[in-house]
Amino acid sequence: MYTRATLQRSGALAGQLDVVTRTKNNVKLTGFTGGVFLLLRSAEGAVIGVTDQKKFGVDGQWIGRYDRTDYWSWSFDPQVAAATTSIEIIQQHSAKELDDQIAYWQRTVCGNLDRLGLPKPPYGCPQ
Repeated sequence: MYTRATLQRSGALAGQLDVVTRTKNNVKLTGFTGGVFLLLRSAEGAVIGVTDQKKFGVDGQWIGRYDRTDYWSWSFDPQVAAATTSIEIIQQHSAKELDDQIAYWQRTVCGNLDRLGLPKPPYGCPQ
């Protein structure tokens, strides 16, 4: 993963954080889900702002999409932005939650059944 960020510290867009995260996997058959969040720090090094963690997944090179770039943004109070002197980017492995994995497979199965004109499973499908 590679992330870069720009924080507007003053002006009409003060507090706007614009972020680009690239996630790439060089492994052939297994995927990867990474998480990234950013810390805003004051001149004293204190954390004065934090984003939620964003998760991005990629497949293995022989399986599907193994390279992606995502653009995202976050808003902070303009006073926090003005007091920010550094941004720390935290990136880490971030496995999907079981509920997310089940929902993904449910959508995949249901979508394939729709495309093939086959009946839905007894547990139902998301709308």
